[in-house]
Amino acid sequence: MRQESFVVGAFVLMASSLFSRVLGATYRILVPLLMGGGHQGAVGMGLYGMAAPIYGVLLSVSATGLPVAVARMVAARVSLGRARAAQRLFRAAFVLVALVGGAFALALFFGAPWYARHVARDARAAPAVAAVAPAVLFVSLGAVYRGFLQGLRRMTPYAVSQVVEQLARVGSILLLVVLLLPEGVEWAAAGAAFGATLGGVAALAYLVRQHRQALRELAAAGPRDAGAAGAGEAGAAADLRELISLAVPISLSYMVMPLVTFIDALLVPSRLHAAGLGREATALYGMLSGFAAPFMIMPTTFTAALALNVVPAVSELQARGDRAGVRARIALGVRLALLVTLPAAAGLAALATPIETVIFRAPAAGPLLFILSFGSVAIGLQQVTAAALQGLGRPTVPMLTLFFGAAVKFVLTYVLTGRPEVNVAGAAVATVAAFASAAALNALALARLGCGVSWWRAGAAPAVSAALMGLGVAAAFDAVDAALRRLAGDAAGGPLAIAVAVAAGVAIYGVLAARTGAVRPEDVQSLPRVGRTLVRLGRALRLWPRAAGA
Repeated sequence: MRQESFVVGAFVLMASSLFSRVLGATYRILVPLLMGGGHQGAVGMGLYGMAAPIYGVLLSVSATGLPVAVARMVAARVSLGRARAAQRLFRAAFVLVALVGGAFALALFFGAPWYARHVARDARAAPAVAAVAPAVLFVSLGAVYRGFLQGLRRMTPYAVSQVVEQLARVGSILLLVVLLLPEGVEWAAAGAAFGATLGGVAALAYLVRQHRQALRELAAAGPRDAGAAGAGEAGAAADLRELISLAVPISLSYMVMPLVTFIDALLVPSRLHAAGLGREATALYGMLSGFAAPFMIMPTTFTAALALNVVPAVSELQARGDRAGVRARIALGVRLALLVTLPAAAGLAALATPIETVIFRAPAAGPLLFILSFGSVAIGLQQVTAAALQGLGRPTVPMLTLFFGAAVKFVLTYVLTGRPEVNVAGAAVATVAAFASAAALNALALARLGCGVSWWRAGAAPAVSAALMGLGVAAAFDAVDAALRRLAGDAAGGPLAIAVAVAAGVAIYGVLAARTGAVRPEDVQSLPRVGRTLVRLGRALRLWPRAAGA
């Protein structure tokens, strides 16, 4: 079977995720304007937003845990030459998802009027809720196909399917909003909601084609299922039991991030009022959730893609009994996560106040971003260590550690945010502590399973490089900002100074990471298309010691 390397898979998934996020941000800006802007645009987006929460909840049950579970089981079976067992597993998962996703879709479609009246409290939301209902089925079925391809470590079609889905979704949203707005803003909102269905259908059609290609390659790969036990109905029943036992805790794990957000929405305003900051409570919460938190999530785009690769890679090696290979692959995943999140955190910390001042004109949000920048590292490590445990067939462990982290988040937010001298910064500290504790417990679990990581070996060089880069970024910003202010006035320095500081940071970290061995020639060479060229350039510039480039 044709498989992609570990780094290449993460790279293409990261690229597709970034592209999808840019498209998502674009339509969120354009749709309110197409709906008429002003009050009418706000109403339309409100009706559209009322359909999103129930859709997200149902999709988290039917589509989040299954791809990871299918990927792990397929990788294990294919690595042992059990191609028929992998196909049987796919069929069992497809039937399960068709039944569950179909039931959810029907319930949401026919229950849309009730949901709109009694939950959303606006009967005009019913068309949007009904329009998004079929997406639950189509997106869930697409998730099963993605899990199969992920298990085969074919990440390019996985990534392309995400881009296809987002292109179809955003294009249909923009078109349907324009076509249906004359019928009323509620129908424009329904058109926007139906975009999720059309995006799911487009992605599913692409994935079906890729699945057929994968089956042809499996058929040509040689002898299959030698000595495999279990077949027919008994084997399918066993597959379903294993699938559900893996998928349920993984799905619950995916619910923790919304739970953390909900804890902030539930506690922060009320605790700020208790601290005597009633008039400022809403603005302070807005700085936390709207101005600072999104930057914390941005660097984890790479680690989320990395985690998708860790699951089948670890599962495949474990199925073959290659314990040394399992430890090496987990160590590589952790090292790559630190290689990306540490410099991202250092850069965000160094430029926290300038970023918030230039983009949002809210320098008071700078300290919040400074605190949350460390959360990028904690979330990245939690994602990769959780994926390693899932690949080892221990999905309950990261579920429990995440719920422990949510408990830490709840307690610290309640205690710290209620102190006037700490106020909203307490919620930021609690978020970092929550994911750091979950990551630490995951690492402890891996060590007890004999798959521990040498954190000094994985993190020392990236940490030193990132710290020095952060100092360089801060110095570059101060120097350029001061120079531009002298030349063109007080308002001129910020944006350009940030851009120059970021560019300086990339250059500084690139040189330091290469010289300290944090980035190795083999890491760069595995990048698609540009890898070998970058390695030759790095050796010409003597970025790597001679022994490393030999």
